[in-house]
Amino acid sequence: MIVYAVTIDKSIVLKYGFTSNFLFYLLGPFIYIYIRRLIIEEIKPYFLPCPHFLPALVYIGYITLHIWFYEDLISHTYLDVFGFIWQITCVASVMIYLVKSNNLSVEFIRNQKLNLSFDQAAIKYVRVMLGVIAMIMGCWFLNLLTTTFFNYDGFEVLFLMWFFYGTLAYIITLYNLRCPQIFRLKLPENKAVKPSKDRLTQAEIHKLQESIYAYIQKEKAYRSPELSLSVMAKQIDTSSNNLSWLLNNAYDLSFYDFINQYRIDEFLERIGRHEHKELTLISIAEDVGFKSKSTFYKALKKRPIKPLRNLLSKWMNREVHLKKEGLPASIVDNPSLRLIRYFLSEITYSNIEQPLLEQGHDHS
Repeated sequence: MIVYAVTIDKSIVLKYGFTSNFLFYLLGPFIYIYIRRLIIEEIKPYFLPCPHFLPALVYIGYITLHIWFYEDLISHTYLDVFGFIWQITCVASVMIYLVKSNNLSVEFIRNQKLNLSFDQAAIKYVRVMLGVIAMIMGCWFLNLLTTTFFNYDGFEVLFLMWFFYGTLAYIITLYNLRCPQIFRLKLPENKAVKPSKDRLTQAEIHKLQESIYAYIQKEKAYRSPELSLSVMAKQIDTSSNNLSWLLNNAYDLSFYDFINQYRIDEFLERIGRHEHKELTLISIAEDVGFKSKSTFYKALKKRPIKPLRNLLSKWMNREVHLKKEGLPASIVDNPSLRLIRYFLSEITYSNIEQPLLEQGHDHS
């Protein structure tokens, strides 16, 4: 077998090898654009203004001079300084946009409580992805410091950085395979609004409350797992801003808490009718509108029923892995679960608490 070896002159690598490094200056802006397009609803696809790409253009201009005057500039000191500057500025650029992206995700989570009645698992993917990219940048920065100031080859740090690169690829692939499409939200508009006390008259408030009562209590709209503020506002013929204002000022609740309290009320009512003997708790929670176990348990934690909450939590941890309705004999025969079933069978809706369906009632 004949092996052909190809050698490249080192001077060619040093002269042209830095050309593609301008792409690192685009990494931060593109991460921010990707996150924003993923979670924010906008009329036109979002794109950053041109000044955000200025560092990449400056680098392209400089590398052109580097190639043109390479023979006059070349020296070990020049290459060391040049390499350090472009790397540290690249790391700083990416970290700035990671912070901006994280702030965007925090704003999204805050607005999610105001506009949706459920939690979205996909936002966890965004936070984890940003964390892994931050780890990669941290390894790059650490390797730069050790090689520049401590004359250390930094092999272990580079290995760790490539490990995080592989982890990032896995996370992106896993998200696209397992996570549903994220429910995008609009960013709040920075416009002057009317003072809260003047937004709706008493007559408008009363009419809107009646519409809410009819839509939520009579039509049982809260049973829809993906009910959102905009959908509800459209159904009762009002604006999202008016509905949000009423919930915040008249009920002192976010949309998320307002809808989930109705779901919890019906869940407890059905427990009081002993439906848990025929169905799993997860099934009942899903029937009343909860999209996930985590959303259900978060809503349940806000109710002052700690003994019941603890029983439900223990039972649900056993049930969550069951594929069939009802409990298998192996679990029913478990003494601790027989005791839990006994306590639940003694619970009635009336002696747990009255539902929070009336405005102004406080059970905390």
